[in-house]
Amino acid sequence: MVATDELIRIILLLPKKPAIFINASAIGIYPPSINDVYTEASLETSNDFLGKTVYDWENKAKQVEAYGIRTVLIGFLCEQRFHFWESQL
Repeated sequence: MVATDELIRIILLLPKKPAIFINASAIGIYPPSINDVYTEASLETSNDFLGKTVYDWENKAKQVEAYGIRTVLIGFLCEQRFHFWESQL
């Protein structure tokens, strides 16, 4: 969160604040599952290291909203399908 703290510190020093703050993280906030589908409306979060990190990171980014800056949270998915790769060997 140190990098996000620094970005917020710099934004607050700017005479003209940005209209939007975009934060990119991962979907690791959700528990691992083969069958479940998660969306931004999902309330279940993972209690592992990655889940806690993403949760803290996104909450840190939301702090700029207190200064009238719209915050957009983007979660990226990196997916590996081992069965695909195994079938190609």
